[in-house]
Parts: sequence; C-alpha cells; structure tokens
Amino acid sequence: MSALRNPVLLLAWGIPLTAVVASFLTLGIVLTHPDGELPEQYHWEGFQLDRDFSRGERATQMGVRANLTGFGRDGKCNLELRMSRATPETLSLSLVHATQPALDQRVTLRRVQGDGDVGTPALYSGECRAVSDGHWRLELSDAMNGWAVRESVRSAPYAVTLDASSAQDD
Repeated sequence: MSALRNPVLLLAWGIPLTAVVASFLTLGIVLTHPDGELPEQYHWEGFQLDRDFSRGERATQMGVRANLTGFGRDGKCNLELRMSRATPETLSLSLVHATQPALDQRVTLRRVQGDGDVGTPALYSGECRAVSDGHWRLELSDAMNGWAVRESVRSAPYAVTLDASSAQDD
C-alpha cells in the first residue's frame, strides 16, 4: 500500500500505463469501425477539378454577370443575365446548403424575355422553394455545362449578384 501513497511512483507507472490502455482502446475502435474504401472514381477527382476551373475561366472570358432576385418567395426564381455572347435558352442554378443537404435545390431557368442577342440582357424564370438564412453555395451554369459561376452567400439568397469576374468560393 505504500506505492499508492507515493505520487511520483504513481506518475512513473500511471502515465505509461494510461498510454498502453489508450493504444489498445484505439486499436479496438479501428478494428470495429474501419475507414471506408475510396470510391472507384477517386483518381478522376483531379480531372474534375481542372474541368471546374476551366468552366469558371470560360465564364470570365464571356463576361457572365447575373442578378438573382426574389428567390422562392412566390415559388419563382428570377434572374437577369448579361454576357458578351448570345444568351442560352436555359440555365441551371444549383443551390447547396453548407450543412443540410435536404435543403439543396437544382433549378432550371428558362429564358422568358430577350432574344439571346449578344450584349443584351435576358430574363429567366424557374420554379423554386423559399430558403432560410444560412451558408449557401450557388452555381449558375449553361445547360451544356460549358461555363459556370459560383458564389458563396451567408444569408438567404433573395438578391444575389453572380459575377464571373469577381466570383470566389469560400
């Protein structure tokens, strides 16, 4: 019982003993809950990343600038698009919540005003649900995925400007 009354002896034996016990506990966790395997397409991730960067560069070259207004307040999304090339018939808008995937939306926007001429603004509309405040990531792209503009918003995206020349992803 004299060993229990000696604090230096307890430290000398206690610290290494704690490390050994913790090692065995960690081994048990690893053996019962192993990491999952990497997806089969994992090696294509770099290719996809390069593709994403090139889509952003194309949007910058085309001078893409869009104003999104009234997101989902009346079940509609409205967008005004300006670019240095002819505007497409349809656009795709992805709205991704940073922490709640159930709130994510993908909206197809169709041109409702404007004839697609170079340099003239075109108005688009689509159906969408209203959203709450939060951290949202928006991506606007053409239907052919030739270009894309991304923006990160830390509130409800009721009035957002997506500008390829200043787009940044937080």
